[in-house]
Amino acid sequence: MQDRVANGRPSLVGQVLAERYEIQYKIGSGGMGAVYYAEHVHMRKPVAVKVLHRELTVLPEIVARFEREAIAAGRINDPHIVTATDFGRLENGSFYLALEYIEGTSLAEVIADGPLSGVRALKITRQILKALGAAHAAGIVHRDLKPENVMLLKRADEPDFVKVLDFGIAKIGFDEKEDLPGGALTRMGSIFGTPQYMAPEQAAGQAVDARADLYTVGILMYEMLSGQVPFTADEVGRVLAMHLTQPVPPLPEDVHPKLAAFVMELLVKHPDERLQTSEEAIRRLDQVLGALGVSHPSFAMFSLEELESLGGQPAGPAPSSHRSMVPFLVGAVLVLVVVVPIAVYTTLRLSVPPAVGSMSSATPSASAATTGEMDPKLAALLAKAASGNPEALAEVEGRPDEGRVVAEWVALARGRMATGRLREGIEAYDRALAVDPSLAADRSLLAQIREAAKHEKAGAAALRLAATRLGADGADLLYDVWVATKAKTKITALAKQLVYSADVRQNATPALSVALKLREAEDCEEFKRLLGEVTLSGDRRVVRILAQLQAKTGCGKGMREDCYGCLRDDETEETLRNALATARNKSAPTFVP
Repeated sequence: MQDRVANGRPSLVGQVLAERYEIQYKIGSGGMGAVYYAEHVHMRKPVAVKVLHRELTVLPEIVARFEREAIAAGRINDPHIVTATDFGRLENGSFYLALEYIEGTSLAEVIADGPLSGVRALKITRQILKALGAAHAAGIVHRDLKPENVMLLKRADEPDFVKVLDFGIAKIGFDEKEDLPGGALTRMGSIFGTPQYMAPEQAAGQAVDARADLYTVGILMYEMLSGQVPFTADEVGRVLAMHLTQPVPPLPEDVHPKLAAFVMELLVKHPDERLQTSEEAIRRLDQVLGALGVSHPSFAMFSLEELESLGGQPAGPAPSSHRSMVPFLVGAVLVLVVVVPIAVYTTLRLSVPPAVGSMSSATPSASAATTGEMDPKLAALLAKAASGNPEALAEVEGRPDEGRVVAEWVALARGRMATGRLREGIEAYDRALAVDPSLAADRSLLAQIREAAKHEKAGAAALRLAATRLGADGADLLYDVWVATKAKTKITALAKQLVYSADVRQNATPALSVALKLREAEDCEEFKRLLGEVTLSGDRRVVRILAQLQAKTGCGKGMREDCYGCLRDDETEETLRNALATARNKSAPTFVP
């Protein structure tokens, strides 16, 4: 099948797909594909047809994402979920998915007009919970619920009839492989999932279950009632860190206390202490509706005493929501960058396992071994040492290395860095990271390592620390050192060698991985094969290379010939332009505190 080209873009308008779907017009398009309005040629029934961009069909994880949406939408039988009716492959190699066609307004558009009333928010939420209950009963967790994926239709009996969309990164069944931090579909979730709506366990790279969707419902309710999400920041990592560690800000004072309490029950950090099922959440929701004076048939199953026993906590964050994630996160492998400020290690609370953090009874912090608490005098000393105070730094250095808590190594590292002893500072950071790998996510630590890499005496040690202790951020840091200057030095050569090493490369983010592949590409066809991956994952680090691919001279006699002739057909040139535009809009990692 040959795609027609309209306004420079491949189009299927006017064609009949799979001998049964007559494409009428394009509804919209995005990074993965286009959505068309179509009619079944025999039944004359309207359908929405999603078609995957042809260049992305070479990426198995993208095809898997597309296919799992078909499986999920076809498996769940609920009026509040958009159903899939067909899935297949076209003659040109692209995949298509036929879905129930609906006309409505997204919840995102509704929220953009301002906060909703409590009753309206509850009625919408009840339908979302019903849809999720059906999905969960079928063994499916959505994992990417957000206002854009909730459509509101107008029906005679319900002006806000809910339809839940897009199960593209759903977890289907109990295949634990897909939730391992290194698994392809988990990485896809990291790219396509929306940090503002992620449950703490999803943000931390843990395997998720139905309770993660319930947390996201809490975020949706919070946004419906306040007009904004509870956690937002310029960096993705900071948003995820807020989900993990920050108490939920109180809802506006005009939100009914029972309604606010219900939202906070959904937003408890630890999944074991959250509402456990959609059914349980619906029962609690019905009670809140009753408190707001709205009757509902399901109330008949409860006595007045039972309703009271389901009664809410006071409005505001649930008391355990901050505390409970501490044991949950011990040993967590982070899929995305999570910012954990080093300052936490110089406060009075220190979350270090006793076997690691204990000290001899002769030290001021003997209680830390059993209680996790640090003596205030030691905390003050470490804070001074970290600032570079010579006397405090000398006193901390005079303590025995054996049995040091993480906070001491961090204070030593910072103090030595502040006083120009960079190599010794790197060594102290190495000792701290060996005990607590989560320190690798601290932006100020990364900034100090990056700064040390500029110096001849400490540079090699800084790069080796990045390669062995800093995971994905370390890989990004090595790349940054390598490409920051055109000068070829021992440091840039070592950075290049390390970033291409197998151990470092397996930690690379999709954005860094495709940047490295582009730098390795040797011919036009190789660049062409990479365009789909670039469109999906590329950031500003690949902009210069993509811009060079657009140049139509530079080879042959007089350098007048096109080096990349295989990219010049209309479809590939459009793909290249899209990849370049996408990359320009995605910031590259930076290493500033």
